[in-house]
Formats: sequence, structure tokens, C-alpha cells
Amino acid sequence: MQPASGVRKKLADANAVPRAPAVLLIDEHELFLSALKRLLTSKPLNASVALSTRSSEAVAIVRSSLIDVVVCDVQAKPVPGTDLSAILSTGPHAVPVILLTEDEDGPLLAAFVLSPAAGLFRKDTPVEEFLEGIAEVLRGGHAVGRTMLQPVLDRLTPPERKVVFLVGRRQSDRAIAASLGLSQESVRDHLAQACRKLGLQSRAEAGRWAVKVGLAQ
Repeated sequence: MQPASGVRKKLADANAVPRAPAVLLIDEHELFLSALKRLLTSKPLNASVALSTRSSEAVAIVRSSLIDVVVCDVQAKPVPGTDLSAILSTGPHAVPVILLTEDEDGPLLAAFVLSPAAGLFRKDTPVEEFLEGIAEVLRGGHAVGRTMLQPVLDRLTPPERKVVFLVGRRQSDRAIAASLGLSQESVRDHLAQACRKLGLQSRAEAGRWAVKVGLAQ
């Protein structure tokens, strides 16, 4: 099983992005936007960056510009980041959305997994990790910050984590039971406990969770 991280590429892989990406940053704090812009316009991304303090402007900016990825505060106003990811995930101008938060929140991670958003990071994420995540999303993947994922994984027992991992690999209860030396009833019990701790409602959601956070890779 891979270490707890939704970011699986090295920073050098940012150079695999075919061209300088265009990024839209959305946050109500102009100082934060300015600092993040300086980071993204530098190497290795060398991005072109548009700024907005209001999420309601995002659709118009995306439609009028060749935006490759949107980085948005979860609590953006007037449209929250998770809602904005749903709006921007469809139509001819669909773009991936990376969400930023100041919280270490398990329910937020569950909401991210069930949303169309492509990435989730705390605002205090190390720079290198964040840049790796953007590069991964630009390549069509998903990325979750270690500081978001690890505290949630730590709530799971080793058997619960293994069961969620194998559910993410689309294995049946029978196959999981055989692999772990458990009864199928025990597998279902471990999965139920894991879903309760992760804020998920079904086996399908658990499988999606494992894939989207990188646990099943």
C-alpha cells in the first residue's frame, strides 16, 4: 500500500506539463492572492495567473480565457468552492478545481471526494507538495495534501485501512476476505466502521474515496 499521500509525483514532473499553464486564483484575501501568484508564476510552473476575490466571477473568467485550472478557497464567496467545482466541471469550458482550506477537517475531505473537485490542500501545505499537486491535476489526476489525508487515515485501524484499499481496487467481499484471512462478515464490519469514521454512506463511496485520495493506487 502506498504511503498516505494524494501527491505521487516528484516536483521535477511539473516540467511534464506541456506548456505554461493558465491558473485562476480565487480568495477574498488580496495579500494571499498576491503571494500565491508570485509562487505560481515562478519556476517550475511559470504559470500565467488571473486573480479574483469573488467566486461569482469565475465562470465568466473561465469562458473568456484559456484557464487550465482553478485554485479556490473552500469558503469562497458568494459561491463556496465545492459548489464552484460542480459548476466548472461541466460544459465546453470545464476546468479542474483545486480547493484550499485552513481547516484539518475529515468531513471536508469526504465532501471533496464526493464532489467533482480535483484537489484539496491546506493553506499551510509545503510549497513543493502544493506545486506537485497542481502538476498532477494538470495531468488529469487528483491530489490531496498530506496534512489533510494523514489525520483521517490515522483514525482507521490497519484492517479497516486494508479493506478500504481493496474496495478501491474493486475487489469483492469474498476476494478481500480471502486476501486478508477474514470472514466476509468481518470484511463488511470493517468497511462499515471505516465508512462511519470517514463520513461515507456506502461501499461505492468508500471505493471512490480510496481512489480519489490515492490510497488505491
